[in-house]
Amino acid sequence: MDKTKSEIRISMNKFVAMDIDGVLADFEGFLVEYLKDVHPEYAQVNRDIYDLKHRYPSDVYEDVSRFVADPNAYYAVPRANDGFQFLNELSDEGVDVLLVTSRPIASETFTKRWVAKQMKEWGMNYNDLRGVSFAPNKSAFLFPMREHIAFLVDDNPEDVLEAQKFGLTAYSWVQPWNEHVYPKVFVTRDEYTMFQEGESIEARYFWEKEIE
Repeated sequence: MDKTKSEIRISMNKFVAMDIDGVLADFEGFLVEYLKDVHPEYAQVNRDIYDLKHRYPSDVYEDVSRFVADPNAYYAVPRANDGFQFLNELSDEGVDVLLVTSRPIASETFTKRWVAKQMKEWGMNYNDLRGVSFAPNKSAFLFPMREHIAFLVDDNPEDVLEAQKFGLTAYSWVQPWNEHVYPKVFVTRDEYTMFQEGESIEARYFWEKEIE
């Protein structure tokens, strides 16, 4: 079934909640590089599965879990330029943005330094953010603020679907592991656009072509 695409419009009295890993940070790419050193045969497998416990055998998952739980690992994660492009466009329009992550709280210092460094390189000011919050359950954390939230952007399909069940507007940031979750946000050079179900292939190709 054909669906329509439309520009996202944001009320100026509301803020946007945005995930970090998978949106602003290329943690997946960082994880792949880690696995190339310790379990090269599993570096590129099952990348369409978000849950790492279901993606890898138990012994590999144990190593990955220790890696993910290490707060020192996060400072070296490369940024995702398309995510920062989106953040920059929101900043240019004067939209408040709250970063919400499920990273371990022990990574707070590293994470905030990382965000500040990446924002500075994009010509943005870290102090313009509404904040950086650490929340294992994003929906429960955001629910009391729901009247003030324009939408949540997240790559985690479970977080997006749960937020929608909580009555929050939530957009899926396109990744291989959330192909089935709509609506999605795609970024071009000049605009951010929301696509409904039925447009993922065409929209993704258009998006990739625009940022080449």
